[in-house]
Amino acid sequence: MKKVLMRIPFIMLGLAIAVGYFVEHALSNEQLRTIADVRTSSGSSGIVAISGTITEAHENRFVMKDGTGTAELYTCPEWYRVIDLQRGDKVVVTGEVVRHASPGCDFILSVFKISHDGDTIVLRDRPGTPPWIRNKPADTSQVSYGY
Repeated sequence: MKKVLMRIPFIMLGLAIAVGYFVEHALSNEQLRTIADVRTSSGSSGIVAISGTITEAHENRFVMKDGTGTAELYTCPEWYRVIDLQRGDKVVVTGEVVRHASPGCDFILSVFKISHDGDTIVLRDRPGTPPWIRNKPADTSQVSYGY
């Protein structure tokens, strides 16, 4: 009986790891879409995850390509958080689709989360007012939103 009780924590740990891996893998694969798929979808907006390569990077504003199209990535102001991405970086980005875009881009993605090189940068966890709007510095004369 004692041996059985000693095995339970190891069995539970193994089960927790397996379930966590399955859920993460299943969710990320179901949500991952191409830029072309997002561009041609019938809805006017929505939350999506896309994978691609950064082709332009300037002051927390990025452009990403995935072989099917181009998306402009809006993140956050630099005073809130500096995002260190460079041209050529491979990323998976989750965000809310905004249909209007700069010339040469299919749409804008208002970014919630960026995964790069095993790290995940979480800017916000849901649609709506971003935290940098609620928590802006008192001296807003120096604030640049980059939008």
